[in-house]
Amino acid sequence: MKFSPAASFETDADSLAGLHGIMVHVGCMLGGAAMATTGHLQLSVRRYAIVFAAFGCNVASYVLIILNVPADAPLGVTEEEAFISPSSTGMAMCASFLLGFATGLLETQALALLASVYAGGAASHAFALQKVTYHLSRGTSFAYAGYLNLYWQLGILFMTGVLGVTGFTMVDVAHRKVEAEAEQQKHIGSKDVPEKRRDV
Repeated sequence: MKFSPAASFETDADSLAGLHGIMVHVGCMLGGAAMATTGHLQLSVRRYAIVFAAFGCNVASYVLIILNVPADAPLGVTEEEAFISPSSTGMAMCASFLLGFATGLLETQALALLASVYAGGAASHAFALQKVTYHLSRGTSFAYAGYLNLYWQLGILFMTGVLGVTGFTMVDVAHRKVEAEAEQQKHIGSKDVPEKRRDV
C-alpha cells in the first residue's frame, strides 16, 4: 500500500510491512497457545462460541483498518486520506495482532472439529480437503487484491466470514447431537446387559 505524504502513517508505510507480518504471527501463536493451555476449560464451552469470538476479533480488526487506511490504498499510490489522519501505526499493529489472534483461534477449532467428525480413516482426506480449500481461497484473494479497493475486499472477507461461522456452527451442533444420541444409546445398552443376565 502506498500513500501520499499527507495521508501517510506516522512512520514510513513501506517499513511497516515486516512489522505487520511479525504482529500477525505473534497473534496467531498466542491464539493457538491460548487454546492449548485452556483445553480443560474448553470442555464446558461450545466450539462455535470460540469461533464467534474469533470472528468478533476479525470484525474489530476490519473496523480499525477502515478507520486507519484509505480505501484506494490497495490500488497503488493515492492522495486519499483515511478517516484518521495521519494514520496511526499503533492502530495498524493492533489490527494486525487481532487478525493473527483470530486466525489462531479459528485454525485450532476447525482442526479439532475435523478430527472429531472424521475420527476414522477419513480424517486424512478431510484435512487434505481443508488445506486445498484454505490455499485456494488465499490464492483467489491475492488475485483480486490489486484490483478491488479496500472496502470491497473487507466486504468479501466479512461475508465469507459470516458463511464460515454459520457453516461451522451448523456442523458443530449437528455433530454434538449425534454424539449425545450415541452416548445415550450406549448408556441404555449398558443398563440392559445386567437385566438380560438376570433373566438367564
